[in-house]
Amino acid sequence: MGSFVGQDIFVGVRKSSTSFKFKSRCGYFVRKRLCIAISTHHSWPYAIFMRTILLTVLMILTVNCFGQVDTTSIYSQALKYYNAHLDKIQSGSEIFIENNDGITEKLPGQVGNRQVTILTWENQKDIYGKNNNKIRHVKIFPARTKDDLIEVNFTPYFGEYKGKKKGYFLAASDWVTIQFKLDCSDNKFKYWNTKTGGI
Repeated sequence: MGSFVGQDIFVGVRKSSTSFKFKSRCGYFVRKRLCIAISTHHSWPYAIFMRTILLTVLMILTVNCFGQVDTTSIYSQALKYYNAHLDKIQSGSEIFIENNDGITEKLPGQVGNRQVTILTWENQKDIYGKNNNKIRHVKIFPARTKDDLIEVNFTPYFGEYKGKKKGYFLAASDWVTIQFKLDCSDNKFKYWNTKTGGI
C-alpha cells in the first residue's frame, strides 16, 4: 500500500452536499487529492447510502500507520456533549431532533436525564400537538472537517405548527458545534471543544 504522506484526502459525492477535506496532524496529507465520487447514473437512494459511509472511510484513512479508528457513531458522542451543554443552560427535559438519514438512526432514546425523540413526517404533527404546537426543533447537520478537527453542528429552532394552511414555522435562534480531534496515540476521535453562537 502506498503512503499518503504529503497528500490531501478529499472525499466527495457528486450532486450531494457531503464532502470532507482533512489536514492531518499525523503527517499524511498536504497536496495530492484522492477523490471518491459516485457517478451521476447511480440512484439517489444509493447516493444517500454512500454519504453515510464517507465519514467512516475518512476515519480509516486518517489513522497513524494505517491502523483502524474506533468508528463508534460520532453523532451519538456529539449528542452526549450537546446534552451537557443543555444541562449548563438548564434547557428542557426532552430533545426533539429532526430525522436525517445517516445521522439519526442510531441515536439513543435517552441521553442523561433527557428523552430523545426523532421527528418524522409520520409523528411530527402528533408531537407538536402534545406540546401545545410549540417545541425546540433541533437539526443535526452532517459532520464536517476543519483542519484536524471533526465538527458536528446542532441547530435548535423555535418550532411552531400553525395549522394545515400555514404548516410548520421554524425560527433559528442559536447553534452549538461539538468538536472532536483525532488522537493518534490510540486512533480515536476524542472530544475537543463545544462552540456556541447566536443569530
